[in-house]
Order: sequence, then structure tokens, then C-alpha cells
Amino acid sequence: MQAAHLYAPHAPHAPHTLPLAARRFSALALGVLILALSFWLPTAALAGLVGTASAGVVMPNLEASSVEEAGDSGYAFGGSIGWRFGGIVQWDTVEAAYMSAKQNDNLGQYTANNYSIGSGLRIGGFGGESRLHPYASFGVAASRTDLDVGGLTAVAEWGFEWNAGVGLLFDLTDEMAVGARYRYRSTSIPSFLSLPGRDVNVNLHTIAVEFVFGD
Repeated sequence: MQAAHLYAPHAPHAPHTLPLAARRFSALALGVLILALSFWLPTAALAGLVGTASAGVVMPNLEASSVEEAGDSGYAFGGSIGWRFGGIVQWDTVEAAYMSAKQNDNLGQYTANNYSIGSGLRIGGFGGESRLHPYASFGVAASRTDLDVGGLTAVAEWGFEWNAGVGLLFDLTDEMAVGARYRYRSTSIPSFLSLPGRDVNVNLHTIAVEFVFGD
């Protein structure tokens, strides 16, 4: 994916398998489902409200037409609100994240910005006598990736993201913890440059410091 392709005339091609309107509708449907579940599930089991805030670094990796390139590291911010069930499962009911990194390699020179909103689960030992709490996590999200070239947004597309990771929390008080978290995020975007054969996987490695508030 050379930078020059961002401004190349679009070649005739068949309609997208999943047009932008459909991707936006899918993202909206995912949000409605998450909100509906957030009101129903806590009434079905004893749950404590939990909120998080995080900041860290992101290391992007783009795959396009069998070409794979790693970009320069950038920064990431995120937050979530959700529920913790029985000291074992934490459901980050609504989770939002923003990541930005500059690219300067064979794929061109631009800034990649990524926005996502979704939901995720953490499974670990959040209760007990220990103040250390390791966990594993996975989730899904609607993800938007913008490529900014010379201050102008040349490409802005939505895609489906899945993510997985691990983390470790340390209790500061009964209602506050701090920890470190690693996550791998992968977003598949059909026809990223509106050209045939230009499907792109946006893969992001994030390492963040996180604060957790609540039960």
C-alpha cells in the first residue's frame, strides 16, 4: 500500500461486499445490543459497578495485499464502565478507545488514527485475600481507522475489531486498583482504499497503565 495510492483514481470495481452504510448500521446495532444487555444482566446476578481509565503506547502493524509493515509507536487512551460478577468475571459493558501513531516506512508517510467502541470480558481472580489479580481478556468492537496525509483525512473507514490480552491489577484500596495491560487488536476493513484487492488488516499492540474504580 504505497502512499501514492491514496490519491490514485478509483478503478471500476464491483460494489463493496459490506458498504459503509452497512458497517455504520452494524456498529449502531452492536451499541444497542450492549446497552440492552447492560440493563438486563446485572439484575440476573449479584454485580458491582466498575469503571476504568487507561493510557499507554500503541504499536501498529498494517497488512495489505500480502505486504506487512510495522509503523512507529504512538499513544493510546481508553476507558470503560461495566460490572463485576462474583470476583471472577468483569464485563466491560461499554468500552471506548482512541489510538494515534505516525507511519514512516514502505507503506508511506501518514498518521493513523483509530477509534473504537465495543464491549469485552475479563476473566481472573478479582476477589480473595491477595492484592494482586491477574486476568485474561477478550472483546469485540466497531472500529474506525483514519489515515491523515499532510493534515487531510485521505481515508476513513469502519471495520470489525476483535481483541485479546492479559493484565495484572494491584489493589490500592478496597475500591481502587492500578495495573498494567497488554492487548492485541485486529480490525479487518474491506476495500480500504476503494480499490480491488486492497483489503487491509489493521493490527495494534497496546501496553497501558490502567486505573480501576469500584467493587
